[in-house]
Amino acid sequence: MTTHDELKRIAGREKVGLGIIEKDHAITAALEVLSGSKSSEHLTFKGGTAIKKMFYPEARFSEDLDFDCQGDIARELAKEIEKPLTNNDEGVQFTGVKHERSQADQGRRLSLQYNDSNGHPSSIKLDLAFLEKAVMTARKMEVKNLYGISHINIMTMDIREIMAEKARALLYTPRPRHLYDIWFLVMKGVKTTKNLLDHKLKLYHDEFQIRALETAVKNLARDWERDLRALLPAVPKFEEVSSDVLDVFSRL
Repeated sequence: MTTHDELKRIAGREKVGLGIIEKDHAITAALEVLSGSKSSEHLTFKGGTAIKKMFYPEARFSEDLDFDCQGDIARELAKEIEKPLTNNDEGVQFTGVKHERSQADQGRRLSLQYNDSNGHPSSIKLDLAFLEKAVMTARKMEVKNLYGISHINIMTMDIREIMAEKARALLYTPRPRHLYDIWFLVMKGVKTTKNLLDHKLKLYHDEFQIRALETAVKNLARDWERDLRALLPAVPKFEEVSSDVLDVFSRL
């Protein structure tokens, strides 16, 4: 079990707030429970947390969990994981699982609720999307973490497809963290294709156009620092990030 003092040392080493490390620790404990559930065979891990937990530990910290899901299993999953969460071996004080929001035929959201070290309530959003299937072959990978928890294996989306979904998110729900994640992957040499982007945009009856991306990126400048500063030891300059991303995507 990771102690509170160890969490404080990790926060100091990683140069982020203790609350971010406590949430990352809770996310890791939740992934351990999910990996042992029967429902895990229906889940494919994706999104910003998957970038950090499955591929690049040096990526930004994240605050939620995103999965593709084979059908609507939200109620079954919530019932299955609630007791193992509250009895987890990492000492995270999970208090319950609630259905937070319905997205009709698109997906469901569960809220994994826990108390932080000060007894304040917090939560992890667990989003289940079941409107589309992954394009590329997913594979089972081991979770990378700062807490020495081993043998957590989760079926995970291909990193190139995660990148394409991040681009889609940037276009339709623009947030600085989406742009940062794309830039981070670009810097790691990850590449996507226009065909893959177009496939992802079929969900909105659309296709990739660089002008739309330019518009989405431009509108993020004001909130850049505010959205990212808690999740990174240092936030890169918006101008540098946006230029790098637009240069790569303009050549697709």
